[in-house]
Amino acid sequence: MDEFLGELFGADENTRKKILSVSQFNEVTRALLENEPLLRGITLRGEISNYKKYPSGHAYFSLKDERSTIACVMFAGNAFGLRFLPQNGMQVLAGGSATIYGKDGRYQFVVRSMTPDGVGGLYAAFEKLKKRFEEEGLTSESRKKPLPPFPRRVGVITSPVGAAFRDILNVTGRRFPAAEILLYPAAVQGAEAPGQLLQALRFFKAKRNVDVLIIGRGGGSMEDLWAFNDENLCRALADCPIPTISAVGHETDYTLCDFVCDKRAPTPSAAAEMAVPEKKELLADLAEFERRMLSAFERELAQRRELLEQFAGQKVLSDPQAMWEVKKNTLAQQSRRFRRETQVALKGKREGLSLLGEKMLTLNPMAVLTRGYSALFDGEGRVVQSVKSLSSGQKVLLRLADGRAEAEIKKVFQDEAGNREQSAKEPAEERGKV
Repeated sequence: MDEFLGELFGADENTRKKILSVSQFNEVTRALLENEPLLRGITLRGEISNYKKYPSGHAYFSLKDERSTIACVMFAGNAFGLRFLPQNGMQVLAGGSATIYGKDGRYQFVVRSMTPDGVGGLYAAFEKLKKRFEEEGLTSESRKKPLPPFPRRVGVITSPVGAAFRDILNVTGRRFPAAEILLYPAAVQGAEAPGQLLQALRFFKAKRNVDVLIIGRGGGSMEDLWAFNDENLCRALADCPIPTISAVGHETDYTLCDFVCDKRAPTPSAAAEMAVPEKKELLADLAEFERRMLSAFERELAQRRELLEQFAGQKVLSDPQAMWEVKKNTLAQQSRRFRRETQVALKGKREGLSLLGEKMLTLNPMAVLTRGYSALFDGEGRVVQSVKSLSSGQKVLLRLADGRAEAEIKKVFQDEAGNREQSAKEPAEERGKV
């Protein structure tokens, strides 16, 4: 022992007399514990209590049996690799070594590995079913329904004599008294619990008489909570058309219902807070809405009043008769101007039409006939413009100012520039007169 102390603190007089400071004593004890072969790599069997995990990832708890308790710590690196969620009351096998925390001399067990003891089969079944639900998408957040903001009826599936139902009643009554609570009593542990819980769920699914549904109970061991890991119950919850809240146990308790329900609450009281709004918050929101609405109304009223005052200063409102006279005079002036301009335009159009008529009369070939002339047409009604297109014996039509006459060419006489002469004679009898 003296050699060991000398190696740790040096061979001074106090060491030889075995006079140690508190820190030295704690260090010696820690070294003895950590270097004792019998205490290396041991496994403790015990029940977890006072389990708490900090944001750093370190977990602190106690392991106890019927006669003793030992403080334990599991650092983040080891706690991260756990395959299960430790819970108070759970029997476990914890592997590690003993040490002393030098600052306060507290004796503790450093846990490096931990597995459930006695419920290993349950945990294996739990993990297997959870994995199957994940593969089927039953735990996916995308399929989960939102909770209604203002439920009129809240369904509860739990034991009627447990603290969980009393907590739900107290919280909903305080937060939102308008909500009606409908309880379907069911066993929450034991062999009959899964069937009764499933029967209650089917009742609410068939009736559709609630807006949100809470299923849960208070805390307990894993065996006590096992009914909420029932496969049929979990599948029915995943398929439930009513939004559901799982409220099983305490914050550190997890069941498969937590993963398939639309929401998971750490406690029944928290589930009630999720299910209904806070009356005080609603009243505050309504008061704020009223304030904003009145403020908006006052702004609008002020704008309309200002606009009305602007209109009130205009002549149309202060002296409407004068405005009427002004508008009437303006309309009369415009009417007179319109009539005047219309008359001028019509006169110009009439004069233009008269000139066009005179031109058309001048250019009309029939007007020449009134001066004693006639027009000659061949048998097809074409105007004969030259004697070259006539021949002896040809039937022609004479057009006079007051009618028509048929004639026959006897002779054709050309002017002095021509080189041909034909005789022409009127028919013995006139073919007709028009």
